Amino acid sequence: MFSWLFLILILYLKTSYLKVFLYIIYLSLFNGLKDNLLDFHHKGINLTVASSKGRDALIKILKKQNIYHIFTFIGGEEDTKNKKPSPDIVNLIINRYNYHLNDCLVVGDTIFDIEIKELM
Repeated sequence: MFSWLFLILILYLKTSYLKVFLYIIYLSLFNGLKDNLLDFHHKGINLTVASSKGRDALIKILKKQNIYHIFTFIGGEEDTKNKKPSPDIVNLIINRYNYHLNDCLVVGDTIFDIEIKELM
């Protein structure tokens, strides 16, 4: 029985890794997004990432899209105790860079990102 459980765990881990790998390969950005991000970067706007994904996967995604270099901070699930919709990851960035909340813009793609504002 132990060997079957071990085999199932290995298959699960490999399947999860494969899903992440395929996600990274086939991920595409919305039209115009990369140009807008690069424009913000060239104007001196500090860009950061606050995600519930793991940092390693985020870095791979950003490198694949050739935009990794424009972000000053990449925060993932391992950076805070509480996951979204907790505002912990956003607060971490605000505190790290000494920002004022009113000077920040959070752009999201999930309902959790909208809920963060309500909790701040």
